[in-house]
Amino acid sequence: AFATALGRRSAAWDADRDGQITAQEIAAGIDGGGFGPGRFLGPQLLRAVAGSDARSARPDALARKWAEWAKAWD
Repeated sequence: AFATALGRRSAAWDADRDGQITAQEIAAGIDGGGFGPGRFLGPQLLRAVAGSDARSARPDALARKWAEWAKAWD
């Protein structure tokens, strides 16, 4: 349930609806557009999902990573 909810939420973070989520979109999704932990977590989450040189990732790739982490942490 946790991974499913986060997967849906990560799809909503694609603010420009281009099918890709950037570190800035992840940060805005976490922080609601303000200053907060998303500013630091966004780039780290993107790197974990798409690799160190990636500028963006597909929302479904982020959802799969959430599911992988949830299963490992359970």
